[in-house]
Amino acid sequence: LSADVADSPEAKIGLSLGEHEYGKLQFSYSSPINDQQGIRISAAQLHSEGWRDHIAVDKTELNVRHEYDISGDERIVTSLSVSDLSQEMASRLTDEQFAHDRTSSGLSEEVLAADPMRDSEYVRLSMQWDKTTGEEYYSVIPYLRYRTNDYTATWNSNMPKVESEIKTFGVLALANLEHSQNNNSI
Repeated sequence: LSADVADSPEAKIGLSLGEHEYGKLQFSYSSPINDQQGIRISAAQLHSEGWRDHIAVDKTELNVRHEYDISGDERIVTSLSVSDLSQEMASRLTDEQFAHDRTSSGLSEEVLAADPMRDSEYVRLSMQWDKTTGEEYYSVIPYLRYRTNDYTATWNSNMPKVESEIKTFGVLALANLEHSQNNNSI
């Protein structure tokens, strides 16, 4: 879920730095376009080498939100979310591994030689219609979604490479009705 469009133009930038080459840069801009429309754009880039061996991660995200007020009680919100993830894979540590070296990847030399990685791409486009009439609220959200998830199955003895791609179309719908009779809510 992305934040609503701001009532007046605003821009924010943030930088977080930490141990193990952790860095996250964030940016957002939001502004009304006119009395009926507004836009919000946000992006982030994260990199970390991690505190354990073989858990580095790089992630990039972009979100765009456009709001269009049809009337005081009806609006359309269009959202686009895009992300790209690349991360090294590690395993859980046994009690013995943890006692010996808690920064270990938990992977055997054979698995580490294959350099197991996880790469995932994600895109979601949706258009949400909301309407409020008195004590009734309606919402319909058709969406398109695309996702890849490519990884090495490090928990399997032959370490197969798994590559998946999912394309979906869906519709979410909500009706919230409240009925009052003789000032008593039912």
